[in-house]
Amino acid sequence: MVSQFYTVQRYAAYTQENLLTWSKLFKNLEEVHSTLACTTYLRNKKKLGLHAEVIPDFAEINRTLSQYNDGWEVVAVDGILESDTFLYLISEKKFPVTPWIRPLANAYSYDDADMLHDMLGHVPFLLDRRFTSFIHQLGRMVVDSDFNEEVTEMVNRVYWRTIEAGLVLEDGV
Repeated sequence: MVSQFYTVQRYAAYTQENLLTWSKLFKNLEEVHSTLACTTYLRNKKKLGLHAEVIPDFAEINRTLSQYNDGWEVVAVDGILESDTFLYLISEKKFPVTPWIRPLANAYSYDDADMLHDMLGHVPFLLDRRFTSFIHQLGRMVVDSDFNEEVTEMVNRVYWRTIEAGLVLEDGV
């Protein structure tokens, strides 16, 4: 169903501009994250070894994921996926990540998801079993309904209004 969306992370193909973009945005987000991000996110970003000086290698990320949350992995995909494809992957414990990095010239005004969005916005939460259990159940609901349109739409709304928006309850706040 989804193999046509898979791609590979060509790590050696990243350019100096890619690294500069990654580094610049990472550092800027780090300032925001230090005051606004939840402790789970901050702890897991550190466990994954994410930092400004190195573009993440999916193979290394998956080795770390396997230590904390068996069965989950990031998979390289070629762009934004349709909801049913995305939810199918989630049901298989595969989190889709685009391996490309936005151009430096558009660093702050880019509409498409890229590795910065995926890796810094979502992947740290894959170390949290409560989080992965929740999103896995969302994916399973769609697959178990045989991709019923109403179920897919409902799950899509829940996902976009909670997970994608970064809705987190921490310490009762």
